[in-house]
Amino acid sequence: MKLVQENIAQPSDIIKAFEFSPMGIFLVSTNGVIEKTNHKSSEILGFSEKELEGKSVDDITHPEDKHIARDFMALAILGKSKGLTAEKRYVHKSGKIVWAKVSTFSVSEGDEVKYFIAQVQDVTAVHESNVKFQHLMENSLVGIYIHQDGYFKYVNPRMSEIMGYSEEELLSTPAKEFLHEEDKPIAVEMMRKRLEGEVESIQYELRVKTKDRSFVWVEVLGSTIIHEGAAAVMGNVRDISSQKNSEAQLKKINHDIGKRIRELNCLYQLSQLKNKNEKEISNILSEFVHLIPPSYQYPEITTARLTYHNEVYTSSKFKESIWAQSEDIFEDKEKIGSVEVFYNEERPELDEGPFLKEERILIQSIATMLGSAIAKKNVLREIKEQKEKFQAIIENTKEAIYLISPGFKLLMFNKIANQRNNQVNGYDLFEGQDFNDLMNPSTRGVFTRMFNDALKGKYVTKELKSQGRVGDSYWMRVKIFPVYKPDGQLMGVCLLSENIDDSKKSELELRESEEKFRSLVEQNLIGVYIVSNGQIAYVNPGLEKISGYTKEELLGMPEFLELVHPEERERIRSIHKARINREGAPSQYTFRALRKDGSVRHIDVIANITTYNFQPAVIGSMIDITDRVLEENRINEAVILAQEKERYQIGMELHDNVQQILVGTGMFLEIASKRTNDANYLEKTLSSLMQYNKEAIQELRRLSHQLAPVMNSDSPLIEKIDILLSRYGIVDQLNVETKIDNFNVPLSEAVQLVVYRIIQEQLSNIIKYANATELKVKVGSLNETLKLTIEDNGVGFDMNQKFNGIGFENMRRRAQALGGQLEIDASPGNGCRLSIEVPLT
Repeated sequence: MKLVQENIAQPSDIIKAFEFSPMGIFLVSTNGVIEKTNHKSSEILGFSEKELEGKSVDDITHPEDKHIARDFMALAILGKSKGLTAEKRYVHKSGKIVWAKVSTFSVSEGDEVKYFIAQVQDVTAVHESNVKFQHLMENSLVGIYIHQDGYFKYVNPRMSEIMGYSEEELLSTPAKEFLHEEDKPIAVEMMRKRLEGEVESIQYELRVKTKDRSFVWVEVLGSTIIHEGAAAVMGNVRDISSQKNSEAQLKKINHDIGKRIRELNCLYQLSQLKNKNEKEISNILSEFVHLIPPSYQYPEITTARLTYHNEVYTSSKFKESIWAQSEDIFEDKEKIGSVEVFYNEERPELDEGPFLKEERILIQSIATMLGSAIAKKNVLREIKEQKEKFQAIIENTKEAIYLISPGFKLLMFNKIANQRNNQVNGYDLFEGQDFNDLMNPSTRGVFTRMFNDALKGKYVTKELKSQGRVGDSYWMRVKIFPVYKPDGQLMGVCLLSENIDDSKKSELELRESEEKFRSLVEQNLIGVYIVSNGQIAYVNPGLEKISGYTKEELLGMPEFLELVHPEERERIRSIHKARINREGAPSQYTFRALRKDGSVRHIDVIANITTYNFQPAVIGSMIDITDRVLEENRINEAVILAQEKERYQIGMELHDNVQQILVGTGMFLEIASKRTNDANYLEKTLSSLMQYNKEAIQELRRLSHQLAPVMNSDSPLIEKIDILLSRYGIVDQLNVETKIDNFNVPLSEAVQLVVYRIIQEQLSNIIKYANATELKVKVGSLNETLKLTIEDNGVGFDMNQKFNGIGFENMRRRAQALGGQLEIDASPGNGCRLSIEVPLT
């Protein structure tokens, strides 16, 4: 020790500087023993100066960090190292851990190391702030990021969870590559506005690309921070995809919250400025640069520029010129900026161009002073940055955050937590409050169990339904995890609570809607299906019934076309392809299907394009219309048969009547041509020919009227019916009773034709089959409806055998064409009663 003391003997002013240095200083012998220390070292470690002097450096060093000093001293003694700056842990007299930034260098005489000098700076506060900040970031329920120079500089696990990428993928890819093309402009503009100071904070919604190439909607909230000495944007990202159906309400909520955040940020910044005791580095540089020109010999033509990392500060009326002087600024041997001075006009050349030798010393002194000031400020800045980051997170999140001691006392909370407590309990929170007082009885047991699990080192997340002050209930997502001090000692438990009432209600409503839809589809007799990638992805019981296959068999088919008749498969494949490609496929079509038993069924399909598992698919419904198709075929065949029968009847009428009359006429004409000189015979012949001609005209008129009666709406219906009865000779064969109303308005031609044809058809049936003696025809109206009744006392018939004949089917279709209906009541031996009702208009 005596040797070291002799080596370090210095004037008294240096000793005073040593004793009252703002940094701890050790003089250490080559064997690692502390020979001399100062008051600041004692203050940092809790030992008195006498207690420290004589101790080995290892005695006060954390076991895991002892190698740092040992390795350096060994290298220094071997002449392989002159100095070292490192962070290491010391053990305080009380046993707590002290983090320190230590700069050590050797003092030699010739090639021999005499002793070591170590400068010690306490940075424990920085580490504690880092730990708190890291715990909160890593366990947040929302994604958190730091964005700088187009890249993410930090993302938390929740950010990776939202986007599906690993942390490495997010940090190594330009941030804009994760954005939807349509949203890139707004994101770039928002980032520019915040970095250029146009807005206090940013809040917007956009779509981000996940690793599976889908897009999710997120809400972004952010504000400017200083990260690694440069401006950056820190923000949080919340997945809002499940809430987009309530977008209008959410936008209003986000807008209101954004306003609150901006107001809180403004108040926070104002509070910070108001309570600052010392200026920031930027303030010092911006003010100091104006003090440089007056110090030079020609202040009126002198301007100055200070550069600090990427920041530039200039004096008033700054102008760069060729007459310049500069000096670099260093912090711990690292260049961090420069001082530049310019003359804007040429002056006589002196020691350094137009500058004096003393001005070189001046600029060197300025650079040295700025380096010292910045070094001191940066320690404070690091602590401040950590606090600002921590504060930005807790104040810009929508989560209520509480830090609770192991004794269940409230240590810290954010403003959202206080606002929520006001809403639920009606009063403000305060530090030291018993957290039991804040819990609702309905959830106290669950909270207590979660709290105890967190004290044991567990991370617990639950969704809970709680009650408010007035009995109303709401959903919240709660996450609880332990928080430790830098030395590993349990500090307490952090509780994060987020109100998820809106999303929970939307989830429950969606689930209820899906259950209703599923119940409707599953109970529907109509077949419902979804085809994705050419395979059946979903069927309901209705389709099982139509196809004859089970659900499992349908879902296991290689392709849906196995249900289609082979002759139809190419057509159906083309329709399906056109629909998937959105090329104008018909939305409704029919095809023949093959059931499991091999039978052919006629199917009517309505189909549309949809999305299934993020892929285009076809959803459709199908109805078995086989019975309808068969019935239509039967009716068409019957109609054709009736048409052929009617043609045959017309041919017979023409052959038996008109043709015979014309044949007779021809015979008379032939005879008359041979007796042209017999005037009496010719007169008789002409009389007969006129009679034959009249009969032919009447017969053709009868046939024409039968085929296409003249339906003049101005003539009464009763006249047409009387003519019809007389032409069929009904009045001569049967006892006929008619009762036909005079309608208030003329009947349309369509209504008259329907009534005429139905009476005509039924009279034909009565004459041919009924063997009746009495006939009643009634036509009347009631409530804008025409009613026709035709009744006979004939032999009747079995309706099960004859009711579906073509004659009755034609009459029914004529009535239905006008929106009416037809009814028939008949049985063997009891005659027949036919009635129709059709609208008058």
